[in-house]
Amino acid sequence: MKNRMFHFAAALRSSPCFALCSLLGALALFPPQTADGQTPRACVRLSPATLTVSETNAIGEYEALLLLSTLASGEIVYVVPTISAPNPNVALSVLPKQMRFESTDIPQGGGVVLKKFRVAVRPDADAVGGVVKIDHAVLGPNCQQEGGAVTVTVTDTGPPVLGVRASKERVILAETNANAANSRLDGEYTLRLASYPTGNVSIETESSDSLAARAAPKKLTFTQDNWFEPQTVTVTPQDDDDGDDENLTISHKVSGGGYGNVTAPDVAVLVVDPDPVLPTPGVTVSESSISLHEGQTQTYTIKLDTDPTATVFILPTSSDVTAVTATPNVLEFTAGALTTANATTHWSAPHLVTVTAVQDNADSDNETVTIRHTAAGGDYANIDIGTVSVSVWDDEARAVTISESALIIDEGQTAMYTVKLGGRPLGTVTLATESSEPDKVSVSPASLEFTVLQWNTPQTVTLRALRDSDTDGESARITHTPSGGGYAAVKAPDVVVVVNDTGTATSAEDSDATTPTEFALEGNYPNPFNPSTEIAWSLPQQAHVTLTVYDAAGREVRRLVDASQPAGRHSVNWDGTDAQGSPLRSGVYFYRLSTEDWRETKSMVLLK
Repeated sequence: MKNRMFHFAAALRSSPCFALCSLLGALALFPPQTADGQTPRACVRLSPATLTVSETNAIGEYEALLLLSTLASGEIVYVVPTISAPNPNVALSVLPKQMRFESTDIPQGGGVVLKKFRVAVRPDADAVGGVVKIDHAVLGPNCQQEGGAVTVTVTDTGPPVLGVRASKERVILAETNANAANSRLDGEYTLRLASYPTGNVSIETESSDSLAARAAPKKLTFTQDNWFEPQTVTVTPQDDDDGDDENLTISHKVSGGGYGNVTAPDVAVLVVDPDPVLPTPGVTVSESSISLHEGQTQTYTIKLDTDPTATVFILPTSSDVTAVTATPNVLEFTAGALTTANATTHWSAPHLVTVTAVQDNADSDNETVTIRHTAAGGDYANIDIGTVSVSVWDDEARAVTISESALIIDEGQTAMYTVKLGGRPLGTVTLATESSEPDKVSVSPASLEFTVLQWNTPQTVTLRALRDSDTDGESARITHTPSGGGYAAVKAPDVVVVVNDTGTATSAEDSDATTPTEFALEGNYPNPFNPSTEIAWSLPQQAHVTLTVYDAAGREVRRLVDASQPAGRHSVNWDGTDAQGSPLRSGVYFYRLSTEDWRETKSMVLLK
């Protein structure tokens, strides 16, 4: 009997794809027994005996405990989970399909061995859970066949959430130290799917700098059977002679199994070079200058260039704490080799300093503050460290500056002025421009945008005095309304526009001395427009003219001109209304100019 058991264990090792069926068959054909007829002992216990998992995206785990203190060489204990009480409302998966304990698993001197089963549920369309029972068959030397059961309660709280889970956000590695053997530090993390896929899912790993570190394997495959089983990615540093630490990213491209639109998280990697080229103590400060608005914060980093002889402390100090603060007050840099315990304080790790511009309402002055750094400890005592200059833009300094306060424009002509901000904004500022008399003076563009990077770059506004049928001079006021970026409460100055009427009437021949030589329909101005636009045309001879406006469906909405006109240039204003005087919706409209011998059509956009 013992020989049969040994040969069966060997068969399992050589043919794992048939392990489950073979094991269950062996238990039926060869029930465990001992040479002296003693009752087989309990070899395995399960913990816990009950689990609750979610059908959405939760993974359950329980452990198989090997109770034997020893196993002879070549002896193996198998534990096989089988769903003995299925539930029609849930589809449960268990991995691994068989658990294997060998003599090499038992610690020297004996002890309990734990190995983990994972349980997951395949999502379905209903919202019904249920209870499933998993029995465990045991095959081993003088072991009871029954290893116990685990009862799994499945809850169904809603639709599944597709996603990829990474066990770590950051991995720290170290290149080989030429002065110490076997000192290279590799890193590992795991990936798993958050919910059941529709087919095989592939995740490709890629290093942003393969000369600094590489990730393996290049491709992970998750099936409908093992989707919830974490798979390991190993990141290995590549030795070089530059003496520099490197920061890179391991990215993950997901495809297949319904996961094509899922974005997997990146894993940041720091590769530490323990053999710096320049052994002279030094400090690297990531920024030399910072610009802030009152109430804003920003960060910079400080890092030692060499391994210190003892723990180093660096104190960031603001020259004016009423305007700018720097925290923390003390940064600690640990000397020696990189370990898991000192990963955040290690001398090679960048230490973060947070700079805050203090809010004040006492003045409107912009300020410049210097943050100095003092070092103490080891061979870094009193070493010279660079400073950070902090420019603080005061809230009260915000203003809108306009190059002109008043303009005189001849009818039919244009004029321009510029606009810029007087102080750095918190974000993008939108400045709306509007004419008080849009049928007399048009303004373009309708709004300006100032970003944090180009807030003080002047932007141009164009005004046009529109032609009319009278000979009276007109005036208009151009207003400017800021919003966003902390400028909503700022009052911007207006621009007063005086229109000098040239005596040109809408229906009369243009004042130009030269008679047009051909028919022409000009593009309307402005376009897009709101609320009105000017349409102009030229006639080389007297003709009966029809100017009609159509909507996008080709329906006539307004006939602007239907009369005989002399040779020359003509124009008319359209206020965006139909024949009944009702305002039309925003959209594309067409205007057609027709005579007996000639016609032309153009498009325009009404934008409200």
